[in-house]
This record gives sequence, C-alpha cells and structure tokens, in this order.
Amino acid sequence: MTIRRCGPIVLGLLALANAAMGQPGGPTEYVSLEAIPSHTTVAAGEIFTVALVVDVEPGWVLYSPDPVVSSDYEPGPALLEVSAEGFEVVETLWPVDSLHSADVAGLRLDSYGYEEHAVIYVRMRADTSAASETKGTSATISLTLDAQICEQLCIPFKQSASTTVTMGDWRVPNGAWTEELAAGETAAVTVEQLRERHGGGAAATSVGADAPDYPVWIGLLLALLVGLILNIMPCVLPVIPIRILTIVQSAGDSRRRFVTLGLAFAAGVLLFFVGLAGVNVVLRVVFNEVFAWGAHFGWAPFRITMGLVMVALAANLFGAFHIVVPKQIVGLDSGMTARSGSHGGAMGMGVMLAVLATPCSFALLVGVLSWAQAQSLAVGTVAIVVIGMGMAAPHALLTAFPKLVDRLPKPGRWMELFKQGMGFAILGVAVWLFGTLIAEDSSDAVWVLGYAVVLATALWIWGTWLRYDAPLRQKLIVRGLAVALAAAAGWAMLRPAG
Repeated sequence: MTIRRCGPIVLGLLALANAAMGQPGGPTEYVSLEAIPSHTTVAAGEIFTVALVVDVEPGWVLYSPDPVVSSDYEPGPALLEVSAEGFEVVETLWPVDSLHSADVAGLRLDSYGYEEHAVIYVRMRADTSAASETKGTSATISLTLDAQICEQLCIPFKQSASTTVTMGDWRVPNGAWTEELAAGETAAVTVEQLRERHGGGAAATSVGADAPDYPVWIGLLLALLVGLILNIMPCVLPVIPIRILTIVQSAGDSRRRFVTLGLAFAAGVLLFFVGLAGVNVVLRVVFNEVFAWGAHFGWAPFRITMGLVMVALAANLFGAFHIVVPKQIVGLDSGMTARSGSHGGAMGMGVMLAVLATPCSFALLVGVLSWAQAQSLAVGTVAIVVIGMGMAAPHALLTAFPKLVDRLPKPGRWMELFKQGMGFAILGVAVWLFGTLIAEDSSDAVWVLGYAVVLATALWIWGTWLRYDAPLRQKLIVRGLAVALAAAAGWAMLRPAG
C-alpha cells in the first residue's frame, strides 16, 4: 500500500470527518471570547473597565496566570495583552481560580485554572494629552489571551476579542454591563494576590520565561534522546510489530531490499518531523504564533480521520482487502513481491508511527519544546528535526545489520496469525481515538463508530467479493458498490446536525 494510493483515501476521510464536526479546527473549537466595556462613552483621565468574558468547552480547563503546582510539568501561565492606542492599563484583575487534577498523556497534572467560564477585568484610563482632538471619536480596544487549555491533551492558543468606546466629556454606562459582571470585578484579584493564595507560586510574566535555560548542544542532545524514547510510547506500540512484520516479510528477499525498506521507514518518520518544522517556520514568521505540539490531535476531525484510517489498516491486516500497486506507478519497486511490500508503503508506515506518537508524548516533549521555542527560529526548527532524527535512528541503524534476515523464521501460518493479531491492536488505537470524542460528550461519537463499521464492510466488499482474474466489468460493479456504500453512509452518518 503506497502513500500515492492512500493519499486520496485519507484526504477523503478527513473531509468527511470535518463535515461530521461541522466546525473549523483549532483551539477556537473549545474557547470563545467576548470583550465588554463598562461604559460606552469614556472621558479623558477617568478610569473604566473592559471585561474579557472567556467561555471554555465543558471538560476543558483554562490554566490561570499562576497555574504551577505539579513538579512534573509546569504549564505556561495565562497572559493578557492589551492593544489600545490612547489608553493606559491601570490594573488587570483575574477571577479566583481553583485547583484541578487531570490525566494528560498518562501524567497526573495538578494545576490552578478555570472551568467553563471566567471573566478577566482590565481597568483602563484614557490619555488626557489629546483629549480635545479625540472627543467624539471611537477607539478600539483589543484584548488578546495567550493561554493553554487541557483535557486529555493540552493545547496552547492565542485568541483576541475587541470592543469600541467613544471619547466624550463624561462617562456613559454600558447597558450590557450586568450586575454579575460588576460583582465579578469586585471579587477579582491581581496576579500577585493569586500567588499569595497559592502559597507564593512564581508564574512567568512573559512567553518563554519558564523555559529551561540549556546550552544549545545540550538542548539538541535532549531532543535526540526524546526522539529515541518516542519509539516506546504506548500509542506507537501497535505499529512497531507491523514494522517487525515488514522485516520478516523481507526474509525471502535480498539484503539490499532489507536495507532500503528500513531506510524508507526511517525516512517516513523523519519526513513527518520535517513537515512539523516547516509548520513551525510558517507559524513563527507569518503568524507570529508558537508551535503547539499535538495541536492537530485537539482537532476532532483529525482524530476521526486517524481513527478511520486505523480501522482501514486493521481491515487490511485481517485480510479484508489488499491493494495491488501497479509496477508502473512505483518504478523503484518493479521487482517487489506481494509479500515484501513497497518502499512507499514502508515510508507511509513511518509517517503513521510518528503521527501516532504525538498524543502520548506531550509530557515527555514539553521541556524540550519549551526550550526550543525560547531559542531563535533556526535553533527551534532544527530541534524539531532532531527529535525526528532521534525517533528514526533505531530504524535506520537496524539496516546496518542485514544478516538479521538470515536469523528470522520463514514466512508461514504464524506470520498470518501475527498479522491478524496486530489488527486487533490497531483497532484498540482506533477505539482510543474515538473514545476521546465520547469523553468530550460529542453526540457525533456514535455516528462515527457506526460509520467505522460501514467503512470496514465496504473495504471487505472491495477486497473479497472479487477474484484476481475477475472481468473488468465485474470489478467496476463490485468496487463501485463498495465506494457508493462508503460515500452514501458518510453522507448520511457524518453530516453535521441541521
């Protein structure tokens, strides 16, 4: 199975998954902001307040400006940036937070934060130096929250909300400023007061302030070590036996093929991290954003897509279908056998291994990535690639021992049973991915699970209802039926409500 043949399938599943959720990706799925001023008209020199109302999806926790409790992991503090020409910030007040415990990537995190709803208050004063020139004009006040939310994984985000006020001779109260907002302002406290309540915690005051201060060579060495450890993360363990299976299948081939397939697998792992490094460059240069490890797993359509890909892969391991790759499509594999697979397939498995490592590796990577993001763009980008080099290294080094092929048992019935057993392990990964939807109380989870069954059925029809030498007309009818079943079920079961 090659990337070239699987690409359209994966893209199609991603489109269906995106439709299933009916909403754009990214942290904005879970956080919404609204800025509300205490007065619609303000006078120069007088203090007024702008409230930033933050609503968080149930189940997620927004970390406070002084979140640190756990020694294992120090989440970044929430930071508020104010952009308002002609105004000065007098004071920023935060709601009183509470202690939360969460299990993120197998690590217990105890940190201070907010659930579902929080209001941040910014007390401001209009500049008196240009009072006469600005009278009667409208001014825009923009509040940007740079923070982190966690549920089964943690996602940094940076989101803004704006409001306008009119400059005048006296203040005019805003009718939208409710008693609840006024009471919240009275109860809100400063960051220093939060720290006192927490027993003197020391939250950072700027992005990257908590990042470890390693020399560059130590940071890159740690990145390499972290990459090595990624190979034993729980999420990737079901894929490792498939890697072993490809080695066993190479037993009847040349040692050269053993080497090239191994290098293709390692290249797939590295390719994924090179792609992440490219994303890091674009985010830093174009959008001035910090790269968020695992953020793609915070996007529900991505998890749905990966879950469906896992179901399809399991069906392939069960023998429900096989993809025969024409030799003219993969010229480099013109001498391949059905047993040994293609270089493209090996590279695709490498990419899959790296992708599956991301949700389980958050706690492991946070120290290295926080250091990398505090460095220059070049060093931070190289660090991400070095993580990929560390993860790919064992698979590349394995190719240095082609004599291993001679010690492997010959392919037989045991290999078929082993392959089917790995299919059940892959299904376990799919169940975990779909389980994250249930944990979010998503009403789409049942439909997604149902569609996974239909997809497996369609693949079974595609692969087993035909003999290899079946006439072209019969192939078109049967496989057209399989595609129609998958497409129609996707349209019926994965459409957004309404």
